[in-house]
Amino acid sequence: MIKAKQIKTWFLGILLVGLIGLLVSYFYIDYELNAMYGSHVGQVDSNQFKRPQENVLIRNVSIFSTDSLVMVPGQFVYISGGKIRSVDSISPAIDDAVILDGTDKYLIPGLIDSHAHLLRSPNDLLLYLANGVTGIREMTGTEQHLQWKADIIKGERPGPELFICSKKMNSYRGFKKYMTEWTQPVIAIDEGTEVAAKIKTLKSKGFDGLKIGTFLDREHYLMVSEQSREQGIRLVGHIPLEVSLEDLWQSNQKEVAHIEEFMKFLNREFGGYTSENAQEFLAYVQSRGNQLSKQIAAKGITVTSTLWLMQSFVRQKADLPKLLSEVRLTYANTGLIEGTPITSRGLGWLPKVNIYRWPEGMSPKEKEDSKIYWQTYAKANEILLRSMVANGVTVLPGTDANCPVTVPGFSLHDELTSLQEAGMDPRAVLEAATKKASAWMGNNTGSIASGLDADLVLLSENPLSQIGNTRTIEGVISKGRWYPKETLDNMLRAVRERNNESRSIPIDGF
Repeated sequence: MIKAKQIKTWFLGILLVGLIGLLVSYFYIDYELNAMYGSHVGQVDSNQFKRPQENVLIRNVSIFSTDSLVMVPGQFVYISGGKIRSVDSISPAIDDAVILDGTDKYLIPGLIDSHAHLLRSPNDLLLYLANGVTGIREMTGTEQHLQWKADIIKGERPGPELFICSKKMNSYRGFKKYMTEWTQPVIAIDEGTEVAAKIKTLKSKGFDGLKIGTFLDREHYLMVSEQSREQGIRLVGHIPLEVSLEDLWQSNQKEVAHIEEFMKFLNREFGGYTSENAQEFLAYVQSRGNQLSKQIAAKGITVTSTLWLMQSFVRQKADLPKLLSEVRLTYANTGLIEGTPITSRGLGWLPKVNIYRWPEGMSPKEKEDSKIYWQTYAKANEILLRSMVANGVTVLPGTDANCPVTVPGFSLHDELTSLQEAGMDPRAVLEAATKKASAWMGNNTGSIASGLDADLVLLSENPLSQIGNTRTIEGVISKGRWYPKETLDNMLRAVRERNNESRSIPIDGF
């Protein structure tokens, strides 16, 4: 007969083994989550790229005019103390300055990506600078990002100017609340009574804005809107599924993070399109888009584009290897692109883990229907873009950088090209990525004029002839710090080397 003492010993042993198993599982999952969000890739020593603010004179350069209409030739731009001090057709009398020859070159304000995700690797900051992106709006902000922002302001870390929004707010309750906050970059709202305190804390920490998620319920949305207005902090992001357009019009939300958000609303209004009625849906978007865009403009709501990503969805399903060969995959964080074994639907980019891939077992007919669906998805976004521009909506270029397959920095040039190809004039695209984005963020940049911060990009080709010429970068000036092309290339090389050191899946085939 088994004695009570033995039973107790066995029970405690089983309990101990169970607790050890739980702890091991917790640390393993946490390790994999950190890897997936990019923190395991070795950090580039950014000290090697630190530059002092210098006196810089750019001679005989064509500059993007402050009215965003033309390139003005033969200009002399003098920079000192991190600011533009003069812009003139006559060279100032300067004895001590770095002289840059701007003959046959083009000077534009630094570019701004209005929808980016830094996640957990500071290496991306170098990718932005190397691509002429001197400002970003971070849309999944953390306290680590706030520290990076402080370091950049003090000149201790090279990087773009950061406008940092909180993690997205969604409504989750009970056990799901805690699991979601652990495994995803989300602020979970359970009780409405906690909204005011959460927002007060976020503002006190230095966040510039609050991000709304798709799954924030209507009650919580209205509370967040009221508190953001009362506490004086910007409200941005998605249109929650439970929220009506009338709720949006009356809210404090003055930015919607994707054109896609309005397209999805029209789809719900339409009753849900399929491959069978795709053309009817596009006609509906065309007819309804003008009225909707007029309402958006009247309410002063800014919309961020993320158009290239929407256009990529069909290719991420049907043509992923070729698409991966076209993007600058070697610069994307290894943890992000390789994903994690704990979930096949995380942030992975490669074929076996790409979150947008087709599920196994789809028939040829199902795949063809899916292609039509996602092609229609992109076309609907393009139609809405044209309606918004025609009706005076402020559309800011944003990429959703670090979502598959948007490589930080590089993806903004893809986005600008998509906007032009969808119907925006190159002048309007460039103005949106500089002057308008800067004004929205409250930066002292966005134009080439005396008194503004010196965030500038020197190009070898005219972006007003073809917006893709924003890629022809000869050098970048960030807050008066001059980074020549050689230095920018070294930044890219350093990031690539760190990624390669962490790579466990070869990407040579892409």
